[in-house]
Amino acid sequence: MLSSIILSLATLFSLAHCHAVIISAIGEAGSGASVGFGLDASIARNCSNISPCQLDTVIIRDAEINEGIADICGRTELNGSIDITKSIQNAVSANEVTKIQPGTTMTVTLHQVNQDGAGPFTCELFSSASNSSAQKMTVVNDVPGSNGLSQAKFHEFNITVLAPTEFDCSE
Repeated sequence: MLSSIILSLATLFSLAHCHAVIISAIGEAGSGASVGFGLDASIARNCSNISPCQLDTVIIRDAEINEGIADICGRTELNGSIDITKSIQNAVSANEVTKIQPGTTMTVTLHQVNQDGAGPFTCELFSSASNSSAQKMTVVNDVPGSNGLSQAKFHEFNITVLAPTEFDCSE
């Protein structure tokens, strides 16, 4: 059975204090490329200042989620808390949904905004928009870095992510 995953910056990666944006996530050939929820294609990618280059960078902090400031997908400086349902609807309407099958890989292009947008990254799969439990995904190759830091800035990296061998997208 073919399973679709709507990939978002927030549901894919743990980016608690990092400055990085998912530009695309590509699974099976012929399926659409997903983009990070909150991504604004008009934002400059050649600088590291908060304005304009970090305005669509997703911020995920457990404290903000627990306090209701942001949903599980985090928030951006530009638009505030990410509305998961609306983001999924927009992705489907724009054909920005990549497809993968259990046990297959996808390539995620991540734009590192500044030095604290580095690896290592962790990935999780949420099989429905309303599900708060996640399955771990395996990062096969990662963005260079240690504890989220590196010397790179405004640079794109490709990450390979392996899906769990069993999952079912229910929504």
